[in-house]
Amino acid sequence: MKNKNIFFIAFTSITLLAVLLYHMNVGTVVTSSSMAQSLPAEQAEPQSSSSPLFPTAQANFIADMAQQLIEHHAHDIHKIEVQVTLVDFRQFVIEQYPDSGARIFEAIIERAFPAYISNIQQAINKMMAYDQWMTENYLMLSELDDLSENELIWGQRYNLFGEDAKRIWGDELDSEAAKRKAIQELIAQLNQDAQHSLNEKLYLLTDTIQTEYGPIDSHPMVSKGLVARLFFGLDSVQTTLSDMDAQKRASIIQDVRSQLGFSEQDITQLKQRDEQSEQAWQNGYRYVEQRKQLVDRFEGAALEAQLVRLQQAFFNESAATIAAEEKSGFYRFERPRLYGSN
Repeated sequence: MKNKNIFFIAFTSITLLAVLLYHMNVGTVVTSSSMAQSLPAEQAEPQSSSSPLFPTAQANFIADMAQQLIEHHAHDIHKIEVQVTLVDFRQFVIEQYPDSGARIFEAIIERAFPAYISNIQQAINKMMAYDQWMTENYLMLSELDDLSENELIWGQRYNLFGEDAKRIWGDELDSEAAKRKAIQELIAQLNQDAQHSLNEKLYLLTDTIQTEYGPIDSHPMVSKGLVARLFFGLDSVQTTLSDMDAQKRASIIQDVRSQLGFSEQDITQLKQRDEQSEQAWQNGYRYVEQRKQLVDRFEGAALEAQLVRLQQAFFNESAATIAAEEKSGFYRFERPRLYGSN
């Protein structure tokens, strides 16, 4: 069986890494004349957003991001293979503004590419559905041989995108594939690496990404959040972190984020999120143990009633969500625990 995390990183990271590798012209800066030729007349300059007013800092962020998107993609935003890459940019925006990121993203797109709002939203929704399918099925897919796995993956791509799937993923053998391959090979090596320290692994990962794509955060879709998710997704990193006591582990995670360029405010907020996640996981582990006892003792309607009471006792207002997940076959506290990520 292939390593689960390698598969997850290599095949489900359309929102993490792989999508960045498709059709990215990171170094291209478009002149105003070429923009005018590539876009409808109303697209040649950033437009004022009709979205609700934002605080000054957010408004400036919207203007800056819109301008960057125009500079990078004014000439090719009409292409579906470019539109789907904005799913990763959307995640970047939400990372910056967790409470209002979705609205801010919409304002950026409305300002940068008003003629393509509907197309972009449809492309993003389809790509998010694809990512969800990959996440839900990665364990099953990892058990298959390469031919069967590839057949299922391409079947889902065609199901969602039709013939556009060829445009989105059809360049897997072009020059961009070499960049993707270099990073995937490094991830595979680091995943099993028991020799290098965490700092050395972080350096190797960031150095390779920067070699292939330029400085981290130099493009709105190559973010430090992306690199952090890749780093904390490595099995070897998780093995090291899981062997530490909670205090040391928290310190190491904060240090990694600092090295990646997260601000002190971001680090503090992420630390609070980690603490909340730890409480949720510990609560979840206790729930799983008691759930197993109930499954051993009851069945049928009696078991269902017992599970409802147990879920309400452990999760309060989230009990219905947990129940719905389990009915669909998803058990959130049996998935891999990734310190620094979930």
